[in-house]
Amino acid sequence: MDHIDIELENALINFKRAIIETMRDQTKKIDCTMAQWEILHIVSEKKNPTMKEIASLLQITPPSVTAIITPMIKKGLVKRQYDPADRRTVHITLTPKSSLIVKNLTNKKHSLFKKMFSKITISEKEYFITVLKKITAK
Repeated sequence: MDHIDIELENALINFKRAIIETMRDQTKKIDCTMAQWEILHIVSEKKNPTMKEIASLLQITPPSVTAIITPMIKKGLVKRQYDPADRRTVHITLTPKSSLIVKNLTNKKHSLFKKMFSKITISEKEYFITVLKKITAK
């Protein structure tokens, strides 16, 4: 790897760390792990996904999702809903409590990004978006 590639890699790692550290601090305040926050975010976005869909999106096994979700159910953050057509299919839904948490954490995340990206111009933001889309295109 040449110098610019190493610099790019380090910049991306530091960017990711800044986001994770801020979100970890926020999730600790509400007694929620980062994995639980990711699941809340997925359930909010996907509207009642199945356990299998969550596992696929997180790239983990369904039993691992169960291990993360079980304490969330006990905390009143999510509910299981069994599909009447197939009882083996389990959907996960937000509770009113977790809907508020998702809204608050999403606002915190948006504030973080706004602060981080306030240091660059609109054209730099547009270029950054273009570059990220190019890098992540399949």
